[in-house]
Amino acid sequence: MQNNQPALRIFVCMKSRVDGRPSCGAKGTSEILIALRKELEGRGLSAGHIDVRPSSCLDRCEEGPILLGFTGPVAESATPPRKLDEELLRKPKVSFERVSVDQIPVIVDKLLGLNS
Repeated sequence: MQNNQPALRIFVCMKSRVDGRPSCGAKGTSEILIALRKELEGRGLSAGHIDVRPSSCLDRCEEGPILLGFTGPVAESATPPRKLDEELLRKPKVSFERVSVDQIPVIVDKLLGLNS
């Protein structure tokens, strides 16, 4: 990676349901996504080597909000994945469940400490 900057790809489940069943989107993922981006920016890590994006449903609604963090080849790929698919979900990752805004600094610390 250029300049010894860490490479991260972080997906935030944003699934919302209108039928009253649990979903990550109903549990504040918009605020979590914003807080995550602000935390990374505050650490000077908002450049191209960091990719934070919303994702579709991860089928873990009861455990949401869910974040998935990737380092190593997935994060360093010249062609970033645009969405989560079965192949990507089989890659090494770190999963965070029941995430809240106040946990974001600890989550970023954990992701930055990952070895590929």
